[in-house]
Amino acid sequence: MKEIAELVDKHVVALIACGKSKLDLDDGETAPAKDLYTSAYFGLKWDFSDVFCDESFILSAKHNLLSPEEQIEYYNASLTKRHDSYIGDEAVEIWGDDTCCELEEYEQQKPENVDIAYVILASGNYVDQINPFLNGKCVIHPFEERDFSGNGDQMGWMKEQIEGHTSKDQAEISSDWG
Repeated sequence: MKEIAELVDKHVVALIACGKSKLDLDDGETAPAKDLYTSAYFGLKWDFSDVFCDESFILSAKHNLLSPEEQIEYYNASLTKRHDSYIGDEAVEIWGDDTCCELEEYEQQKPENVDIAYVILASGNYVDQINPFLNGKCVIHPFEERDFSGNGDQMGWMKEQIEGHTSKDQAEISSDWG
């Protein structure tokens, strides 16, 4: 497993899944994407990415790839079949194709000498759809690479990493963490 210290020469980008809990906005009111999601779980993923990554994007079930400051309205959509807000099988496939295209466009806008590594802070529902893009790229899946029993374990691990952080150059995303 890669350590972030090995990624010093890379631009480290977090891809963070959106969350169900959101700000209660009035019709037509918007908020920056990073502020719309209100769960402690999303907040810890955001804090983790802020500490260990150079840049972060949100994987939104409605908006695909969101920049943190992009203004969006409240919405209710999910890539998870068991949720009431599931967008449907066909829409999930389209979401995956569109999000992969947006990630490709993002990479194409970077200078050729910028080597990107992705840190995935999302569940399989999102990852499965963007795997065609991620295939062959430098990717770190901290949640998949550990035996977590759920979000609570992930949150505890992220909190430990954030609290134990001294500098990005000394931080590791490896099996030695935790």
